[in-house]
Amino acid sequence: MDKFLEMQEKAQAKVKAEQARRAHALGMDFLTTKKKMDDADAKVAAFEKRIAEYRKQQAEENKERALAGERKQEKRKQDAARAAQQRREWEDETEAHLWERFSGARARRAHRYSPEGLAAKLEANKQKRIAAFHQAVKQEHEMLENLEDRRIACEERLEARRLAVEAARDQQRAESQAAFQKRQVMIHAKTTEWVENKLDQHAKFKQNFADSRNRYNDNLKEKSKSCSDIHKKRWDKVSQNKQRLNQNQNDSNEALMARHAAADQRREELNSMKIKNENDIFSFREIKHHSYGELRRRRGEEIKKRTDAQLQNLVFNLAEKKAKMHAQDMSSTNLRNCRMRIAKESLTFQDNANEGFLKIQSEPDEAKVIATMNALGFDMPKLPEKDDDDGPETEAPKAAF
Repeated sequence: MDKFLEMQEKAQAKVKAEQARRAHALGMDFLTTKKKMDDADAKVAAFEKRIAEYRKQQAEENKERALAGERKQEKRKQDAARAAQQRREWEDETEAHLWERFSGARARRAHRYSPEGLAAKLEANKQKRIAAFHQAVKQEHEMLENLEDRRIACEERLEARRLAVEAARDQQRAESQAAFQKRQVMIHAKTTEWVENKLDQHAKFKQNFADSRNRYNDNLKEKSKSCSDIHKKRWDKVSQNKQRLNQNQNDSNEALMARHAAADQRREELNSMKIKNENDIFSFREIKHHSYGELRRRRGEEIKKRTDAQLQNLVFNLAEKKAKMHAQDMSSTNLRNCRMRIAKESLTFQDNANEGFLKIQSEPDEAKVIATMNALGFDMPKLPEKDDDDGPETEAPKAAF
């Protein structure tokens, strides 16, 4: 029962711990949600303030931008007027320059197409043609002489090359023939040397083979002789061991038969003395002292006592088993009732806790939430406070504008 009560307390503690965990989670969720809503309201107010400042700053920038645009427009007008003045001056200068070029071209055209100018021009062209003809004739003669010199030099080089090629070919032919003959001599010498080496190696192999065969036969003879001696020694040793074991077995058998004969002799002697289990029950003592009847009476009383003890033990076992079954039934009933009571209390506690948790989830007022949790037997948790000394300061959120 103590174990059951301990189990009951553990179960209730587990249920309470689970509900406390849920209550703590709901409390932390409520506080976190509230903190988030407060932070969101603060962020919205800061955002509206920044928007107002941004709009004010934007209006000032638009005003400054409009003034700067007016100044730039005035400057563009001045630049346009100055560019128009420069354009007019450039057009006047260009027109004057064109009239000067027209006048010069007119004077040069009049001089060029006059009879004196044309005659001088034709004479100059004639002299140019004559000089070009003489120069062409001279270049042709020089080119013919150069071609002839080049032809003669080419023939001389070809003849020299032909002679050099023939001499090189003859020398190469002679060297090739000499190398071929030398190669044939070397091949013959190498072949002869190879044949002699092969014959020497074959002779050595035959001699080594004959020596190895002779050594094998000698070793085989020695091994056969040694194995015969070893086999003989082992056979003698085995024979001696076998004879010794047979002698020991025969001695053991003879001793056993002697013991059997002695036992038979003692049995015959006891039979003649009419003794059973070292008690003389076949003589006059049974009639005189009634020892056998007294023995039967004692054995009968012992059997009766043993039967009574067995029956009494059976009765006690049945009574104990019945009492044990009754105790088990009572324990099972008590255990079932306790489990039902524990389940009832746990369900009631869970239903009350769930109802309170639903109220907490739907209640925005912190005071009512704290009151509800206190009524359920739980404490309102607190959010962890930030320690500025332990860690670096949290950076402020950046503004949207």
